[in-house]
Amino acid sequence: MFKPRSTQRQTINYRNSILQFEPAKLGVQHKSSLRLEDLDIQCLVPNIDNFHFNILVVDDMMQKQLVVVVEILKYHNLIKEYDIPLDTLCQFLSEVEYKYNKKNNVFHNYDHGISVMQNVHAILLQLHQTNNSSILSLFNQIALLLSGLCHDVSHTGRTNTFEINSLSNLAIRYHDRSVLEQYHAAKSLKLLCVPNTNILQSLKSEEFRKFRRIFISNILYTDITEHFNLIKNFETKILEQNFGSQDEDIKLLSGMIIHTSDFTGGAKQFELSKQWSFKVNKKFEQQYELEGKLGYPQLPYMKDLNNLSVMAKQEAGFFKFIVRPLWQSMSKYLDNRLQKQVEYLDEKIQKWEEIANSE
Repeated sequence: MFKPRSTQRQTINYRNSILQFEPAKLGVQHKSSLRLEDLDIQCLVPNIDNFHFNILVVDDMMQKQLVVVVEILKYHNLIKEYDIPLDTLCQFLSEVEYKYNKKNNVFHNYDHGISVMQNVHAILLQLHQTNNSSILSLFNQIALLLSGLCHDVSHTGRTNTFEINSLSNLAIRYHDRSVLEQYHAAKSLKLLCVPNTNILQSLKSEEFRKFRRIFISNILYTDITEHFNLIKNFETKILEQNFGSQDEDIKLLSGMIIHTSDFTGGAKQFELSKQWSFKVNKKFEQQYELEGKLGYPQLPYMKDLNNLSVMAKQEAGFFKFIVRPLWQSMSKYLDNRLQKQVEYLDEKIQKWEEIANSE
């Protein structure tokens, strides 16, 4: 059971810890070694424990990205608890990075995966300061953090709607239901079935099957079609003061945490958040153009996003009606500990509306 820590970050002894990884699929022919004992984590990766974290300042430094993931897992005592070999962890992360970035997606890439994992981490730190600090076991926490990291692995760069309209192999395989989410979960879990990337090799068969169920459930909650039902069910639980430690309650809470965390720029201040906004809208712009060429149905919200006024209007509406309710509900459950993030959302909505009206 998790015991809340001091708010001051503990110094982790990395003496003699050397992480080696070989991202050969990325064209790197030599092994890289990372001596963690020589690193000042807060200097290398500022704000790793809060919502000001910015992966974009380290996105060209694969070793630094590695440090982010290792440090988060170490903070929650998960590497020790599950006896995760560091060399296996490095190989696992190398494969995850490769699968994320091989298509050069502008938004759904390794940066996004790490950012979502870090958002989960930051929310967990807030949870640990409430009366519900022990509601999520270490088992639930490692499943949640790894779900956040891997939730978009091997993303095609298109939406589920595109996959379905194009009758893609994935849409056919998954019968048009949460097509990409099922694919991401399957690709990630496959890595845990290979010895040199199985970071959960200490789990017994029954434990791994349980992990698999939780992991899949978490990732399926990132499907936007689950959004309104998720909030409704979560709000009902809060209103009825009926949140317990039953499996269904844990499933709902985990789903809410990962879905909230998935909106990478949601908790950020405007200047950082807008970088993610431009990235995701670039993706939509590319898809809209491709759909036009192929004669597929085109969604109105993807139209004319190269026009800043149009994009700003879309962003204002998205943050107001989709993202803000998530963070508000999450904050309510966490004794209003995320109200600063809700305030940032209000500021973003106002700024995007101002941009939309000024163009």
